[in-house]
Amino acid sequence: MKKEELDKLQRIYNKGILRQEGHLFGELGETKDKEGVARMIKEWHKIQPKYVFLTETSGTPWGYLIKAAWKEAYPNETVPKFYRVDPITLTRADYYYSRNRDKRKEREQIDNRFEEFFNERIKDKHSQIIIFDESSATGHSLNITKEYLKKKVPSQNIHPFTGDNYLSSGSAIPAISVTGKKTKYSSKVGYPPSEYRFTGEFIHDVDNRKLVKNYITKMKEWGKIIGKEIKNKGNLEGKVTSIIAIVSLSLSILFMSSNITSNVISNLDNTLSNWISLVLFVIGLVCSLLYLKKKS
Repeated sequence: MKKEELDKLQRIYNKGILRQEGHLFGELGETKDKEGVARMIKEWHKIQPKYVFLTETSGTPWGYLIKAAWKEAYPNETVPKFYRVDPITLTRADYYYSRNRDKRKEREQIDNRFEEFFNERIKDKHSQIIIFDESSATGHSLNITKEYLKKKVPSQNIHPFTGDNYLSSGSAIPAISVTGKKTKYSSKVGYPPSEYRFTGEFIHDVDNRKLVKNYITKMKEWGKIIGKEIKNKGNLEGKVTSIIAIVSLSLSILFMSSNITSNVISNLDNTLSNWISLVLFVIGLVCSLLYLKKKS
């Protein structure tokens, strides 16, 4: 998106959903963004998460990007289930209930509803779970979410990630917000526990919704590009690994057979030849196992 277009949009849609061009896949950071996101997705893949929780609202657009990349990079694998969560809702509740301690039972009801939010979504208590926030500035959203998830799955199964660990400062923040905070908040006015929401609300305004849809489309397109590059690189690494395995095992057999027939290669003695054969065999074996693991 060109700078003049963004400037125009900034003037038209001055409602807090549009941010500067240098942010996530804005015009200024696309190459670095692509490399950082690919690195993060490969780390996620090693964990094999079953569930991913994206913190509202800046974490939400990442979901479209990562899901598209995952489908492209690992077409024969199940994509993790993605959910949105707004843990700061609990902080908003604290503003009011800390000043109205006589209503602590209502506060407990909100806690119970938040626990139920996760119970409805997590069916496998032994699954690996990723929590994603675009920024590690405070860690508040990640910490709150992790504390409640620990009631559902073992702590070692919960993996917090932040976008700014993989992208340059500021680039992890989406250029456009696709959802807004849904829960009302006031330190002076109390709201019934049933009114507290744990997900954001999608932008419904007609003009802004069009802008949001275009950004979501852009995230999916970048996801496919990143996923394809991850897949191609993985295929290349697999080919290189298989070649190394074949060459190493072949040379190992050559050295071994020359020792058996007493035809020691060149001027090498038997001991050195045996060591070379052993090292080549180990290299070939390791590369073979890596190749088979990648294929499985």
